[in-house]
Amino acid sequence: MEAAFEAIREDWVSLAHDLSFTSGATLAHAPACAPNVSDMGCMMAWSRLVDHWIAENRSIGVLCDDPWMFRHLSEKRGVAAGTPPALAVVEMKLRLRGLMARTRFALSAFVAALAFRDQRRRFPNDKPCLLVYGHPRSHVNGVDAYFGPIMSRFSSLFRVISVDGGIRQARRLTASGRNASLHAWGNPWEALTKLVGAKWRPSHIAKTSRQSWLVKRSVALEGGTGHGAMARWTELCLARWFQTCRPSQVIWPWENHAWERQLVRIARRYHVSTLGYQHSVVGRHMYNYAADSNHDGMKSLPDRVLTTGATTRRELTSWGLPESRSAIGGALRLRGDAKVRWNPAGPVFVALPFDRAIAREMIAAIRVAARAGFLFVVKDHPIYRTSFAETPGIVKTEIAFEDHEKISRVLFSASTVGLEALVFGIPALRYVPAHQFAIDITPENIDVPTTGSDGLSAILASPSKPVRIDRELIFSEPMWDQWRQEIIQGVLQCHPN
Repeated sequence: MEAAFEAIREDWVSLAHDLSFTSGATLAHAPACAPNVSDMGCMMAWSRLVDHWIAENRSIGVLCDDPWMFRHLSEKRGVAAGTPPALAVVEMKLRLRGLMARTRFALSAFVAALAFRDQRRRFPNDKPCLLVYGHPRSHVNGVDAYFGPIMSRFSSLFRVISVDGGIRQARRLTASGRNASLHAWGNPWEALTKLVGAKWRPSHIAKTSRQSWLVKRSVALEGGTGHGAMARWTELCLARWFQTCRPSQVIWPWENHAWERQLVRIARRYHVSTLGYQHSVVGRHMYNYAADSNHDGMKSLPDRVLTTGATTRRELTSWGLPESRSAIGGALRLRGDAKVRWNPAGPVFVALPFDRAIAREMIAAIRVAARAGFLFVVKDHPIYRTSFAETPGIVKTEIAFEDHEKISRVLFSASTVGLEALVFGIPALRYVPAHQFAIDITPENIDVPTTGSDGLSAILASPSKPVRIDRELIFSEPMWDQWRQEIIQGVLQCHPN
C-alpha cells in the first residue's frame, strides 16, 4: 500500500493542480495534496493496486463498502462488480451534516467577532506578526507551542491566534500582552451571510475527470464538515487585518495547506511580506509541500521559508521550493533542557497520532502486549484527543515526551515524536495500522523499524539499543541570528524606503 501511495504521487499532484482552479478549492484539502487530512491519495493508491491485480490476470476478491470507491472500481475493464452500496442516502446525510456544521461555525464566528473586536486596538501598524493555531501548550505570556520563546527574543513581534481553537482557547491566549484573536478583524454580518454556503464545488472536473468518483467522494466528505466555513472566515479576517493594520510581515507554522496558499495571495495583494516556518516534518508522503499542485505555482509559496534542519530543507528543495528562498531557522519548540533518557528497563512511550482511528488501533495493540507484561506510558495528541481507559500495564500521561527520564522505546504513527526520539537516542518503532493507511513522516534518508499489532510483543521482547541521529540534520539548535535577519529583511521588503 505504501509503494502504491508513492507511485500515485504525480497523478495526485496533477489532479490537484487541475482541482485548484475550481470554485472553492481554497476551502478544501484534496486540491492541496494534504495526506494527513484528505484520503484522496489513499483511494488513488487502492485504485492502483486493483489495476495491478487486473494486469496479473487472476481472480482476486475486493471487499469495498464505500459507495464512491465501489463505483470507481466497477468501471474498470476487468472488474466484475455486484450491486453497489447505497449512495443517495449517504450523500444526503453528509449535506445535512455539512450544513449544520457550517451554520454552527457561522454562529460561533458571529459571537467571536463581537467578543474580540476591541483587540484590534492593541495592534500598531507596520509590525511583524506571528499567526498561530490555538494550541493547548501555548501561553498568554508569549511562549508558543510552535515558535517557543521567540516573542521574548523579539519585542517587536505581535501574535495573532487563528480562528481554529474556539472562543475559550482564544480568550485564554489573548487575555493580555501582544496577543489578539484573528476573529477581531471579522465582520459579524459576513459571518452570518458568507459562511453557511462556503464549500468546495468542482462541478466540471467532478463530471469529466477519469477520477470523477474519487473527486465526488472528496467533495461529499469535505462538504460534510465545517472546514469550508472556517477557511472562508480565515480569508475574510486575514484580508481585513492586512488592509487595516498593514503588518510588515506575517510568520506562521507553514505546511502549504490550501488556506495557507490563499494567505500568501492575500498578503501579496496588500504588500505584506510572508515567512513560513517549517515547524513539523517533511516526510516522504507529505505531498502537500509540492509546489506543482498550486495552480499559480511558486506565487502562492511564502517569500521565505525557515526550516528546522538541513535534511528538511533539502526535502523541501526536492518538493520544488527554490533553495534561494529557504534557510535553516532551527527547531524552536524542541527544548534544550530535555530530561528524556534511554533506559532498557523503562516503559514504552506511546505517542498517539491525530487520526483517532489509528490511535484506537494502537491502543488495542498495546492492550494485548500489556497482558504479556510490557509497560506503556501513553501520551494523547494535544488537540485531537482519543478517549481510552487505563488498564494494568497502560498509564496515561500529560507529561511531554522530553520530560520522561526513563524510556525504553517510542511507539509512534505519523507523529513528530518518532523523530524526536531518534534525536535523543531513544529506539523508535513506527506503527503500521492494519485497517487503514498511515502516512510515513520520516525523511527519505532515515529508516525506522516498523511493526503492526501482530508483531508488537515479539519486537518489544527483543533487546532495545539506543539509536541516535545527528540533531542538526532534523532539529537543529535555534538560529536566532537568522531569524533576526529574516524579520529585518521582511520589514525592509515591505517598506524599502
